[in-house]
Amino acid sequence: MSDAGNLMSDMDDITDGDGDGKKNKRKKKSGGGMVASGLIKILIMITAIIGAIIFIVIVTTITFHVLNRENLGSILIAQNHERYNPPGNHEYMEPAMIIRGRTSDRVGRAFMVSVMLGYQPGDDRTAAELGRRTHQLQDLLRQFFSSQKVENLTPEREDALKVELRNQVNSILSQGRVTDVIFPEFIVEFG
Repeated sequence: MSDAGNLMSDMDDITDGDGDGKKNKRKKKSGGGMVASGLIKILIMITAIIGAIIFIVIVTTITFHVLNRENLGSILIAQNHERYNPPGNHEYMEPAMIIRGRTSDRVGRAFMVSVMLGYQPGDDRTAAELGRRTHQLQDLLRQFFSSQKVENLTPEREDALKVELRNQVNSILSQGRVTDVIFPEFIVEFG
């Protein structure tokens, strides 16, 4: 062998220091490395668990809001007409007209109103005209409620709404006169 080859060979051989020429193969101690890799695995598992929990919470929240969208923030404004009783007995157009739509707010709120129009007992002309003009009345009611802002559709304003609605209905009738308006059901979504 050449001198360079011998030098390389000599450098590769590491002696143990006692001069006997035995090779001392050094092994890396891996105790610290195992702790670090174990710690990394634990941190990865904790991160995955936290991520899974966050994902479950988000999915649950979205599902809840989607399934309860119609009921979320809704309140029942009126179930009967006990607070608004004009004097005298009334007969009512049957069945109640169900009106659904959105308020005129920038972000319109859904509403559903059941409306019954009342008239004096025995007033056959009004009953007949209401029956003939049901579709026009439904359109008028839809336009009336859709033009309202959500703050106008509250229990405190219910009597004023009934008076205003009665006046609008009477303005389109030619032969009869509505004397009462009731809302058997009145539901508004309040965000």
